[in-house]
Amino acid sequence: MMARADSPLPSWHLAGLPIVVKDLTAVAGLPFTQGSLLYKDCIAVADDPLVTALKAAGAIIIGKSNTPEFGAGAHTFN
Repeated sequence: MMARADSPLPSWHLAGLPIVVKDLTAVAGLPFTQGSLLYKDCIAVADDPLVTALKAAGAIIIGKSNTPEFGAGAHTFN
């Protein structure tokens, strides 16, 4: 990915940075439960656009973090 012409950052400005994303964000090949037991066996088949952009900038997705069911609420029990 090329940097935007008006961007002061190169396209690889996150090179090698390990990133963890919430389980509300699909990462191809990783579980995508959205915090719900209804989707406990769901594996994402494609990356969310946010993940695509992070990877294009050089970030390394190392895992998923816990989330309240469907992102509703502030506490997690799963």
